[in-house]
Amino acid sequence: NVWLDVEFEGAAPKFTRLPGSVQRLGNSAHLCENLENLDFFIRNVNVQDEGITETNKDVNQFFTSFSNISKHVQAGLTSLEALDDVVRMGQIVAGGKDAFQENPVLSFITCVIKSPLQMVDDTAAKLIEISKRRVPVVISSCPMGGATGPFDEFGMVAQINAELLAGVALNQLVAPGAPVLYGAVPVRTRLDNLNDMYAAPEFVHYNLDCAQMARFYGLPCYSTAGVGDTSVPGIQATVEKMLTLVAVPASGAQYVHYAFGLLER
Repeated sequence: NVWLDVEFEGAAPKFTRLPGSVQRLGNSAHLCENLENLDFFIRNVNVQDEGITETNKDVNQFFTSFSNISKHVQAGLTSLEALDDVVRMGQIVAGGKDAFQENPVLSFITCVIKSPLQMVDDTAAKLIEISKRRVPVVISSCPMGGATGPFDEFGMVAQINAELLAGVALNQLVAPGAPVLYGAVPVRTRLDNLNDMYAAPEFVHYNLDCAQMARFYGLPCYSTAGVGDTSVPGIQATVEKMLTLVAVPASGAQYVHYAFGLLER
C-alpha cells in the first residue's frame, strides 16, 4: 500500500429553500421547454409573490407558463371565477376556439374525490364547469394506504377505482365524450407522522395496478413517477426517483406526471 500525502476535501451542493414566485415558475417552465424527453409541463411552483391573490393566481400561473414554454401546460384551478379567463388564454395561444378544441394547449387537474369515497362540493363544481367547456381534465384521487385507504393492495385498487369512476361518470354526464383522464395517485402512509410515502414499494405496486384498471376501462391513465420521500437533492433522492421512473412507465400509463421532478410533497 502506498500513502500519498495529499489532503482531500469533500463538497456537496447547498440546497436552499426559497418561496415560490412568478420568476421561479417561469424559470422552471423554460427549463422544461428545453428538455427533449418532457412532453408537457405541470405547474410545479406555488406562486407566492406580493399581490398574488386567490382571484388572480390562476391567470398569473398559466400566463407565466405559456410565456416560457410551447408545450402543453397543466395545473389545478384555484378559483372557479378564473376558469373562463384561463380558457380564453389557451384559445389565444392555440390560435382560436376551433384550434383549441383540436389541439388543447392546457388541461386541468381536479381532486374531486376526498378519500374515502367523498365527493367535494367546490371541486365538483369546478369539474362540472370544466366539462361543460370540454377542456381536458384529470379526475384525481389520492387515497393513503393505511390512513384514508386500505393498506392492502387489492383493497386500495378497489377503493381508488370506485372514486375515479365516480368522477369520470360526473364528467361524462355533464358532457358526453368530453376528454378525461383516469388520475390515480395512490400512496402509502408513513404511520409515524402520517405523511405520504412516494418511495415505498407499495406505491409502485399501487400505480401499476391502477394503470391496468385504466386500460380495462379504455381510459387514458395519469400516473405518478419521478418522486421520492427525501426533500434534499442527493443519492437517496436519485435512487427513489429512479425506482418509480423505471417501473411506472413500463405499466402502460400514458401520462406520467411529476416526472419533471418534485422535492417537496
